[in-house]
Amino acid sequence: TIQPVHTVRRAIIPVAGFGTRLYPATQVLKKDFFPIPCADGVVRPVILILLEELIKSGIEDVCLVLGSEEERILYAQFFEQALDEEHLQKLSPQAREYSNRILDIGKHLHYVYQHDKRGFGHAVYQAAEFAGNEPVLLLLGDTLYRSNCGKTCTLQLIEEYERYNKLTVSIHPIPLQEVSRYGVFSGVWEDKDHTILNVSVMVEKPKLSYAEEYLAVQEQDGSKGYYSVFGQYILTQDVFEQLADDIRAADAEGDMSREIELTTALEAVRKRKGMVGVRINGEMFDMGNPAALRNTVVRFSE
Repeated sequence: TIQPVHTVRRAIIPVAGFGTRLYPATQVLKKDFFPIPCADGVVRPVILILLEELIKSGIEDVCLVLGSEEERILYAQFFEQALDEEHLQKLSPQAREYSNRILDIGKHLHYVYQHDKRGFGHAVYQAAEFAGNEPVLLLLGDTLYRSNCGKTCTLQLIEEYERYNKLTVSIHPIPLQEVSRYGVFSGVWEDKDHTILNVSVMVEKPKLSYAEEYLAVQEQDGSKGYYSVFGQYILTQDVFEQLADDIRAADAEGDMSREIELTTALEAVRKRKGMVGVRINGEMFDMGNPAALRNTVVRFSE
């Protein structure tokens, strides 16, 4: 069967963070290499799970945003260096074949570096040259995804982007009591299935009372719903241009400590050209803190 060729062919995964909330484990192991038991019985590092989803979704090139050139050694050892014969002989035939698959994935990887820690938007901007003038997928480096249907979460997002060709963000429902922990999106549903949201406002970590009054989305049964980012975005060139403007503005003011936030750039682009929210048929598994990591280890293997 000939697979369709999608316009989104590149992806960015920022992994430059130290992982303060998972210290002291992150002193010796980057959190994107934490081992996660999977449903097929194989224990994979987080980054491998993410990359396998991307390759399965038709992504051809992936840019990892690292904190320094020294970190590159760990990725080279895993994705570029073949196991020595002594270790290979101890593996099953299936595991030996898997070792070759990992090396193949390594051929899709590119690297950039965020030497100055100036926020998530600044980290994403380091991959502007890699993105070029094409739409590019952005994933969080400490979040895993599992589809509830035949398409990966990533492919669901890509296909909707190709219908609308504008800044696209994956979304999922969250309880009202948790809105102050997330960026919250509001707007009007574009379809009867309540899958596509025409985003009219986004607010970072709003107070519960504010969200209840101004950020509710009307559901099919008449109830109020609240939506946060699912952890995947498709960024257009406009986003990188806005990030560049934000960085230049901070530099011109001599404020090198100001964090360059992705949310600020997304909101600026939304106001000018609109934004689509796609409700993903799947689950996300955060592993950025101890409680979330414990939940992921228990549930991702189910």
